[in-house]
Amino acid sequence: MMTTTTTTMRLDSSFIAFQPTASTSSHRAARLPRRRSRNATARAAISNPNATPTERDEALDYYQRTQIPSSEFTETFHGPERYASVLLHAMRMQWKHGFTHVPSGFRRVTHGFGEILAGMQPAAAERCVELLLENFTSSEGEDDNTHNKESILDPFCGGGTVPVVAMTKNLIAYGTDVSPLALHVCGHRVWVPENVAKEETWLRERMRRIEEIIALEKEKDEEQTKKKGDERQDDNARSHKGGSFANIAAAAEKAILECESSDNTSSNNSNGVDSTTRKTALFFCLAEAERRHFVREKRNKRKKRFRKRRRAQSNSRNSDRDDSYYSPLRFYERCVDEYIFRVKDLHDAVGGKANVIVRKGDARFDDLVPKDKIGTISGILTSPPYPGVYDYVSFARKQRSRFRVGSLVTTKKEEEENKNEGGFLSPTSYYINAEVPNSNELDERGNRKQWSADFSSANEFGSKRELRKDPRAFNDKWLASQTQWLANAYKTLKPSGRMLVMIGDGANVNALRSTVDVAERVGFERLASCSLAVVRTVESTGTVYNGARKEHLILFQK
Repeated sequence: MMTTTTTTMRLDSSFIAFQPTASTSSHRAARLPRRRSRNATARAAISNPNATPTERDEALDYYQRTQIPSSEFTETFHGPERYASVLLHAMRMQWKHGFTHVPSGFRRVTHGFGEILAGMQPAAAERCVELLLENFTSSEGEDDNTHNKESILDPFCGGGTVPVVAMTKNLIAYGTDVSPLALHVCGHRVWVPENVAKEETWLRERMRRIEEIIALEKEKDEEQTKKKGDERQDDNARSHKGGSFANIAAAAEKAILECESSDNTSSNNSNGVDSTTRKTALFFCLAEAERRHFVREKRNKRKKRFRKRRRAQSNSRNSDRDDSYYSPLRFYERCVDEYIFRVKDLHDAVGGKANVIVRKGDARFDDLVPKDKIGTISGILTSPPYPGVYDYVSFARKQRSRFRVGSLVTTKKEEEENKNEGGFLSPTSYYINAEVPNSNELDERGNRKQWSADFSSANEFGSKRELRKDPRAFNDKWLASQTQWLANAYKTLKPSGRMLVMIGDGANVNALRSTVDVAERVGFERLASCSLAVVRTVESTGTVYNGARKEHLILFQK
């Protein structure tokens, strides 16, 4: 079944779209002799090769279930069925499972670790990468020569889902972003140390030193409290038990500075990126631990409203266990252990070699890849900012302010090594190195001290802040920015290269129409597209059950 016109349909559970007949399947097999069956594609997806048979069955079952349309969504597609069916399959994965978790049975590696505003579902990204590269020879089983490998670019890499998926597919991955927080999260998710055992040892040694520092601080506080004879001695001891996140952040900074002062050239032989990333990883895990601790506290408060109170005896019997296991320090320890495990899993998945470059850059103006790679990229998979929906840089400033420590400045030696290796700093350094301005401090002109240029909202386009600032001019600015980044992406792709764009409506902007119009003007050809919207069901109270925006997935070719 082929169609070249846009078709809108209201789906119900009895209608199954895109199920080809035997004749259609054979015709497709004759036209595409190298294309694998759907079940084979599912087994070759991001499933963990070390998974149990049950987990593999769960991954295959999830893969097949998301091929069937759901009554929850209204689906629209344009273009040949061979493309539209894959796009709809990827979008159903995105909407049914979200982006913060990996479906059961699929390999997690570093996906979902660290907080980011929005992202792409790893299973959906895997499906999209297969579609992008179906015109090119598969790189699986080839040698390690990077010249023979295909490459994937994400100019709005965010949390790094696309680069990580590309790495696990034995592809060369490139990613850029303007948000320091996005670079911070992405840099830690794609981190594959040269010597993973050594970096694990370093992280665990610093973790033990952090515990020692917190224990010493606790003893000092207890001694001071006894000398003063404070009546709130028990309350202070309980508040310090396990350390607060502020104490952990200060202890982590102290532990890192101690290590830098004691390390010498012979003992600290990690490359520039590894020596920087392992330090920032301590704060990366701290932010994730604080987020998880906050979620647990919020969930417990909600539960207490609807459950009966426990007896005082039960509370007293379980208080010590709860305080120790769910204390900030224990949360932090578990996050560090989990991150080490995930990095090792990614290291095994990519064979210990990471062909990935993530760097700071504006997709509108800066080179998206090294200059010698412009015009050679096989495919682009990205999700640009939705018009007037998020403030990514503002969110980055908010998250950075939560760290109660000063800047962790990269040493000159590390800067030189980073520049020699990739021509830029480690992506994790922009976020941690930033100095958080004190609201009480004034600059030389008597104005409030500002954030560094890396955290300026002027670096992003299509932000909610820009919409509020000038609603009338927003649409024109949006179209101008779309033209700039799409033209930049066009020159980056090699001939016949493909690009997949996931974007949603916002600010009364039809993102599908505007993106297609601009892309065709700069030279792209639209092969297919699909759109999903949640069926707006009204409850008996009159409230809308789900008012999610309409999202689109568009396939272009150069």
